[in-house]
Amino acid sequence: MVIEAISGAGLTAAQIEDLLSRSLRADPGSSLTLGLAGIFRQMVGAEDAEVWLRSAAADGGLDAEAISTVLQAWPDGRETWSAVRRFGPECVTAYWTRRPPRYLTGTRRALLQCLLMLLRFGRAVEAIQSSLNRINEVPTELLFRMLDGVVPELNSKTVHVDTMTSYYLEKALEVLDGRADAPNEQIAAREYSFFPLLQFGQRSLRIHHVMAHDPVFYHQILRDVFKGENEKETSDQPDDGAKARWRLSYSLFRHFSTIPGLTPAGIDAQALRPWIDRVRELGRETDRIAVTDSCIGRLLAHSPSDSDSGWPHRCVRDEIERIRSVELERGLQAERYNMRGVYGKAVFEGGDQERRLAEEYRRYAAIAAAWPRTSALLTAIAKGWERDAEREDLAAAQRKLRS
Repeated sequence: MVIEAISGAGLTAAQIEDLLSRSLRADPGSSLTLGLAGIFRQMVGAEDAEVWLRSAAADGGLDAEAISTVLQAWPDGRETWSAVRRFGPECVTAYWTRRPPRYLTGTRRALLQCLLMLLRFGRAVEAIQSSLNRINEVPTELLFRMLDGVVPELNSKTVHVDTMTSYYLEKALEVLDGRADAPNEQIAAREYSFFPLLQFGQRSLRIHHVMAHDPVFYHQILRDVFKGENEKETSDQPDDGAKARWRLSYSLFRHFSTIPGLTPAGIDAQALRPWIDRVRELGRETDRIAVTDSCIGRLLAHSPSDSDSGWPHRCVRDEIERIRSVELERGLQAERYNMRGVYGKAVFEGGDQERRLAEEYRRYAAIAAAWPRTSALLTAIAKGWERDAEREDLAAAQRKLRS
């Protein structure tokens, strides 16, 4: 408010210079100094403002931080950045490490120069934020560099992570989605690095697409999470990097529910079957066949319904019959229970919800009669819900007695 009043007070350049000199001596980093520097630069122009600043720096013994504060108030563009360079490398460092993220309205060349300087000084998040309004002008290679620079910046905790950070990353990735020179694998690699920030967003992750199409990549994530069945425990504690990788892989693995071969018309058996076979082959080779089958079962639990009104899709039923794996069926059954999620009940409701679920699965079992293992599995799920219904009835009756 003070700066706005000064700006409209009709003061001369000499009067503004006097106020700026006093403020600079009293508090070089204040917003008052910054505002006065901006007014003075606008009134006298770039050349005279630089002459004054050099004189003020010499007379007052200003350091690079104080000089860069004044320069932050100058118009954001190549003319100002050239002046920053003329004040020396220390001023360059102070200016670019403190420059606030803001949109540029200059040429594309100026935009790219600004982004490269921010990257040079480890400010990748600010680079993305500053280019959001013109991110389509940023070359793909530079966008990847900006995304790669975010990881060390986040790890160093020099930037505050919030929902806006996720928004910046999603916007950058969204631009890459539509570019022919941005391969799925490269986008997926960046999504893997940022998964904790992306997992609850609205973005359809490319990494899930890669997992559903590349069984080798899927099984590598599985191996990061689960040890071999005969792998011996060691006394060595994993380092922080290994722990972080495990947490990241586990979170990614648990949020993956894209059925390989899934199309708007259903499931393509010619895509699903070879994917399953290759993942199981890798499971045998790496001594993880039991957990691999269990994970495949958990994934197949997310199958859509079939055109015959039954569940799961007939392609999934065919795989259950073909593979004949108890671990796969247990994994599917456990995941179907977990998929119920959070639910609520009236105080004395009892097991009516569970009985409805049991009836639904018994209907599915009847429809799948031509697939005996699938039908038996669905019947087992129905019996599980019936047992839960009985427990809920008992718990409701006990609550009534206590009320």
